[in-house]
This record gives sequence, structure tokens and C-alpha cells, in this order.
Amino acid sequence: MGQIIITPGHTPDSMCYLINNKYLFTGDALSIKAGKIDKFNEFFNMDTETATKSIEKITRIPVTEYIFSAHYGYSDDYKNAVKDWKK
Repeated sequence: MGQIIITPGHTPDSMCYLINNKYLFTGDALSIKAGKIDKFNEFFNMDTETATKSIEKITRIPVTEYIFSAHYGYSDDYKNAVKDWKK
């Protein structure tokens, strides 16, 4: 079972995928540094303001356990990774 989450910003058509209500694959929507989510490298974002709003959406997925980025790490503790997110 999977769910698509629209997360524009890095590119206009960026998406994340939530698999089995447990595994969140974010692609280039964000990075993970020291176990915490952060913005993706702004140089490569087409619209960082929109990307920031998309990250906010990602922090409100109640069932996720794992979060994986494309280039900047992963976390097996989603709640801890997103709890301190600030723009």
C-alpha cells in the first residue's frame, strides 16, 4: 500500500512516497543531518520558499516511522527527525 505526497519546491513536480504507512521516501524534498530534517541544498532548488512549505507538510504525517532522503541520509526515528523542524 502506498501514498503519494505532492511536495513541490526542489522541482515543480516533486513527490514523496509513503509505503505501508511506515517508510517515507522524500527524494530531494529535504536533507537529514544529525538525525534531523533540514532544507535540501538551496542551490539546486527551483523554489526554496515552496520547498520549505512542502517540508512543513512532511512533518505532519502521523504514521511514519522511517524517513529516507535521496542524497542526505535517513532516520529510523521519524518523530524525532521532524520534531524540531523550523523554517
